[in-house]
Amino acid sequence: MKNELLSKSKFKQLLLKYYGIKIDKIEKISPSFSDCYILYGNNKYFAKVFSECCDNLKIEIENELLDILKKENFNVPNIIKTKDGNIYLTWENYYIFLEKYIDGYSCNEVELSENELLETARLLGKMHKVLNNKYDDVNKEKYWKDLNIDDEKKKLNNLLESLNNYSKENNELIIKTIKHKIRMLPKLKKMSETFEDITYLMTHGDYSKRNLLKDEFDNFYIIDFSFAGVYPAALELIRSFFISTDACHNGNLFNYDLFFKYVCAYLEEFPLSIKELRLMPYLFLYQILTSNYRYQEYFETKDIKYLNFIKWKENMSCFLEKNASKISKLFLTHIEKEFKKC
Repeated sequence: MKNELLSKSKFKQLLLKYYGIKIDKIEKISPSFSDCYILYGNNKYFAKVFSECCDNLKIEIENELLDILKKENFNVPNIIKTKDGNIYLTWENYYIFLEKYIDGYSCNEVELSENELLETARLLGKMHKVLNNKYDDVNKEKYWKDLNIDDEKKKLNNLLESLNNYSKENNELIIKTIKHKIRMLPKLKKMSETFEDITYLMTHGDYSKRNLLKDEFDNFYIIDFSFAGVYPAALELIRSFFISTDACHNGNLFNYDLFFKYVCAYLEEFPLSIKELRLMPYLFLYQILTSNYRYQEYFETKDIKYLNFIKWKENMSCFLEKNASKISKLFLTHIEKEFKKC
């Protein structure tokens, strides 16, 4: 397992000691950005193993969201607590998070039909309806108003400098993406000033088909709330469409008509203002270009999956720069005529 410090035999010992569960076989799920496992014993289980850098508050938020959604009859994972009643186990540098295994297939392994895709949009709308106003103390402005151009530029320049400590492979692409981020900082700062008076809520944070399972009865299960946090509802809506349709990935195009239908399906369950709908592409562009997620992992490992992720983000940001206005106007052009049909 991770750095071979947590061996399979040690993992089995920990599960028996702290959960009272005897495990016969451990299978790592691959490919995955995180360490996820299927465990086989008298029953099947799903486990996530985090390193010491794990934010235990994130795990507690994930547990709270799961409890809220379960009470509203959403299909979500069931966390298995330790014998002491803890929602996760800490051992040395590791956090172990155990759930009941969900029999089904990952929606990320298939191309969803249009009807299935629209159903996932409605499910997102239903989830936002339940979670809206559940957390009264959420900081709805911090993320967007804390953009300091000088600080961000320094972080990005530090990333460029750190490249010298690693292999030169693919550095040209990495340098290009980082310099793109630096050039965009003044525009992003100005853009963020428009992100007021919109719906913020504590939500999944990574909702898309890759975090959906479907069982034998065609029921959707929402899984992996690891990125749960406070986000604009409109951001999670547009982001989920891009990822669920692989838009801008491997030459895939953005389907404007399908996106409009997707948004309409969502709005059947949870309303957003015209301003929020028009801000969607700008919210997503802002998030992509202010995030340096997976750069350091790529520097250290040169793993192609991290490089592909960085490439995809760059493709999406370039597309949004060129077409954000077109996407935004989609909801102005059709707002009176078409939204009545939604």
